[in-house]
Formats: sequence, C-alpha cells, structure tokens
Amino acid sequence: MKSRILVEVTCPDCGESRIHRSCIKSTRCRACAAKLTAKERKPRHRAVFVCPCGREFHPDHLHRSYCSRSCASRYKPPAKLGKKYPHLARARVVKCEKCGAEFRATKDFGRRRARYCSHDCYMRSRTETSIEAAIRVELDRMGVRYEAQRRLGPWTVDFLLPAARTVLEADGTYWHTRPDVAAKDARKDIWMAAHGYEIVHLPEVEIREDPGNVIRRRWTRWAKEHGQEPGPGALE
Repeated sequence: MKSRILVEVTCPDCGESRIHRSCIKSTRCRACAAKLTAKERKPRHRAVFVCPCGREFHPDHLHRSYCSRSCASRYKPPAKLGKKYPHLARARVVKCEKCGAEFRATKDFGRRRARYCSHDCYMRSRTETSIEAAIRVELDRMGVRYEAQRRLGPWTVDFLLPAARTVLEADGTYWHTRPDVAAKDARKDIWMAAHGYEIVHLPEVEIREDPGNVIRRRWTRWAKEHGQEPGPGALE
C-alpha cells in the first residue's frame, strides 16, 4: 500500500513550494513539467524490434513486425498459400458458367456456391434490367456502336460508346436514390472524368417515356452544363 505521508517540496524551476504525498517522485510542479520537451523528460522503456531489413525500430503496437510499409510489402509472405492453408488446396474445382474456365471455389460457404471465375464474368452473365434493355434496343435502332457491361478500371458501366469515350448509365429510381449508392455514383463520376470519359446518367422515369429522346436530350444537357458542344458523331 502506498504511503500517504504529506511532505513539502520546492519546484527546482520556479521555486514554488507545495505539499503533496511523499510517494510522488517528481519535484516539479505541473506547470513546469508541462513545459519540458520530449528530450528533457525521462525516457520511457520501449520495446525494440528488428525489421527483416536489419533496421531497429520502436513499434507503436506489438503486432507490428516491419519498420515501414515498403518493408512489409517486400518481406511479408503472400496470403492464402495452398501449402499454408490446406483448406484452399482442397477446394472443389468448378467450371465458370460464362467463360468455361476452371477455377477453385475458395469462397464457397454454407449453401453459397461459386459459379463464376471473376467479377467480369458475373457482370456479363447477369440478366439486364428492363431500362437497360430499352436503352440497348434504342442504341441498336440508332446504329450506335456500344459495349454493354464494360469494365473500366474498378468500375463496371452499363454502356460504353468507345468512339466518343462516353458512358451511358441507366439509373433506376429505387436503387440510385439510396444515399450509399449515390455516394458510389459520385466516386464513379470523379474517376471517369479523371480518365477522360464523359458519363451521362439516364433516369428511369425518362427512359420509360421515350428512350431515344432521353438519350439525345440528356447528352445535350450534359454538354451545356460543361460548356461543350455535343459532337456530331457522339451518338452515331
């Protein structure tokens, strides 16, 4: 049990006298102790780790094994190796329903069974929505060359017009009015603009009224908002 004997001490910096418990070893007052720099304070004992590169460092937590991110990416072993994780090597081999390539279904869980080898195959195989079908029929009628469900970087777009580097997105009312989906659409727009793609959003209400008219009207509105003129071959 700590002693509760009160003693009078004098601060060596400001000379102020005060009374506190004898078990407190510091003789400085709080104001003077707060003015001390990190080098002037008594160093605390910290664990010293050695990185595989040979450098010694003080980890901020005991689960850290590398001195920097570059050393972690260089020396950290790759995850999910078959010899270290035997359950991955025992995963069943299935054939992709879209491209026919064989792959190990390592993501099987319970009743969930993997059917596609990649996200691209899944996106190409999924059933298109009614508004996407309306846009596709109208683009075919107009004779526009397009690519449906095209992968661009981390994103999958509904329709890509490669000649004009233009993206058409058919936005359903229920799904694209959700806050999380709207934030995702905003990030997609920023990425497309940074990589030179012009993205035009087509609302579901206008698509159901007149798909051909909404494509031209929305394209013209987008060009005016950005101070541009829609090129003659943009939708041809």
